[in-house]
Amino acid sequence: FERAGTPYVMVQPISVKRAREESRYTPEKTDPRDADLIGQLATQGRFTEMQLPASHDEDAACQLARDYFRVRNLAAAERTRLHNFWHRMLPEFFSVFRDPACKTALAIGCALLPLSELEALTPKSWIARVRRAAQGAPVLLSRAASLLPILKAAHRDPARRSGEGMPFRIRHAAERRRLLEAQKADLRAELMQRYGRRTEAALLDSIPGSNPFYNALTLALVGDFERYDDPRAIVKLAGSEVNQYASGDWTGTSRISHRGRSALRAAAYQQARQLVAHNDDFRIRFHALIHRTTKRKLANQQAYVAVMNSYLRIAHSLVTRREVYLPRAERTHALMT
Repeated sequence: FERAGTPYVMVQPISVKRAREESRYTPEKTDPRDADLIGQLATQGRFTEMQLPASHDEDAACQLARDYFRVRNLAAAERTRLHNFWHRMLPEFFSVFRDPACKTALAIGCALLPLSELEALTPKSWIARVRRAAQGAPVLLSRAASLLPILKAAHRDPARRSGEGMPFRIRHAAERRRLLEAQKADLRAELMQRYGRRTEAALLDSIPGSNPFYNALTLALVGDFERYDDPRAIVKLAGSEVNQYASGDWTGTSRISHRGRSALRAAAYQQARQLVAHNDDFRIRFHALIHRTTKRKLANQQAYVAVMNSYLRIAHSLVTRREVYLPRAERTHALMT
């Protein structure tokens, strides 16, 4: 359309879904009828418009942020898989290691052999094998050495089913986890490099206690803050606005909509935890929400969501107004003077 010079609009799918239920009183979906409905919405102006990234750099940053969260989810799944595999084959493993995805545990997983072959290894050869599998990473060799007798005892136990295939599954899971962690590091480095070239970086990083990486994720997933004329639009973009439920005398539980971008919501939530831990203004707000007496107290997670929404609104204001963050005490002093 752009190459041909033809004007177009991008209709938000949620607008089509709501209009479909309004006009047909059914969630039925077919391509021909939906195309006709989208045409009617476009001609009548009854739709919410979507926008493509304004530049290649903005699009690349958004894709990097989305890929980071995809890889992070895959890495978390591999950690769970490692935990399940070790618990199935050798529950005593967790008496030595708490985290099956730490550097030493991953090196042991990559060095693992079928238990019948481990029986013939000496402690010196086992440590040498773990060293090679660590690939230069620092490992706790004393813990690795203490695990070898446990593995041999498991093989000798006639009541235990120590399969020959499980060590290979643990090895592959450890290799995948290591590879995904390397991918996360590469994506993080590339995203931070692009973030450092943006003029918005200095404004967002002016918030004391904020993590620059989560600022970079937020900026990449939002795009151009100037597109949104109200800070609450960023909150809705994240899907973290609070929905109220009530009918007559009945009052339901309020909860966030979850209709926005889940990756943006995750980045802002992690930033909120950083701010509560390292920023006095946000810490005071957090404790006021969980200890207030005039209204219903909020649970910790609900309070973190409230702080997250505050962070998104403040980020919008800083970027659109081209201002740096002023702590509450300094803002109060400036107003008084």
